[in-house]
Amino acid sequence: TTPHPSACGAMENSPSAASPPRKGLEHLELLVRQRPETCAAADEKFSSEQLEASEIVPFLARLGYAATGPESWTTLQAANPQLSLTLDFKESITEDTWYGYQDHTWYTVRCQLSQASLPPRKWAVQRRLAHIRQWLHEPVKLDLDSRYDEHFQDAHFVSRLDPDSDIMRLRPWLWALANCINKGHTSPAFTAGALRFLEAVELQEEILPEADPVNKKLERGH
Repeated sequence: TTPHPSACGAMENSPSAASPPRKGLEHLELLVRQRPETCAAADEKFSSEQLEASEIVPFLARLGYAATGPESWTTLQAANPQLSLTLDFKESITEDTWYGYQDHTWYTVRCQLSQASLPPRKWAVQRRLAHIRQWLHEPVKLDLDSRYDEHFQDAHFVSRLDPDSDIMRLRPWLWALANCINKGHTSPAFTAGALRFLEAVELQEEILPEADPVNKKLERGH
């Protein structure tokens, strides 16, 4: 895999960095994506939204990344890193299931894409731990293969045996994942899949102004 964005350092400017202004995003402190109503709906959503190989390059382009295919980044992307991804785990919400035997806990993942000369794109999604394991943890292990332990040696994922006790592992693991993406260690295919799962804000995504008060309230509250 050819490296693309830098970790979290200063990003260089290049002629390719300029993009048309996004509509409706500049007034938002944080865009909160709507959570699927049920776990079954979430499973169906994430499965149905997986990208075909032919969709990976155009999807990444809409976010500001430049790839030549599912497994390779462009030379320009490697020479002029423009994007830096930030991931963080903020809080959890537990709700009773209708049959009363098991609680479902949803974790809020806050995300940010920073790009030279543009305002940062900040958004939040709610995911269950099983979703994060299935759509982020397992795929990045497959993508990195033998290199996984090297990049995540100090950030172990939440244990299946005792998830409640280990949940605070999620934050450093998400940090390590973002750092791995930023340094170009992951393929375009994985990067696109991860950002699709996290519902990344596209460069020209139009957001309704009515969302503003909700997002500002959430930003101030946490």
